[in-house]
Amino acid sequence: MSKITLEEAREMVRAGLASSAEQGVGMAIAVVDYAGTMIAFERSDDAPWIVSEVAWRKARTSAAFGKDSADREEAWSTRPFFAASVVGLGDFVVGKGAVVVIHDGEVLGAVGASGGHPDQDHIAAVAGAAVFRR
Repeated sequence: MSKITLEEAREMVRAGLASSAEQGVGMAIAVVDYAGTMIAFERSDDAPWIVSEVAWRKARTSAAFGKDSADREEAWSTRPFFAASVVGLGDFVVGKGAVVVIHDGEVLGAVGASGGHPDQDHIAAVAGAAVFRR
């Protein structure tokens, strides 16, 4: 099984934070492995503490389902009871702002962002995931 290395995760966090700074929004960026376990994380000085929890949970949700969280938000809008059941399990968040990292068809993990408007979070997560190279 392939995995995201610590240095790769750190690069993804830095890219996500650079995107948040470009957008003028304080954010937290979390990178998780395929099981949703944290690899790397940072929160900008101007972001509230709660975004740390949300970024990690968005990334965890994305990795668990192997889909970007924007895709899950859209899909689950027609299945609110299922979405509520997943969220009720704990440590999952339905909402834009996480991008799955896939290599050779295998889910390696995800990048989650929180602190801005959902579209801003998504942009930062995309920026983070975009630096992953194999």
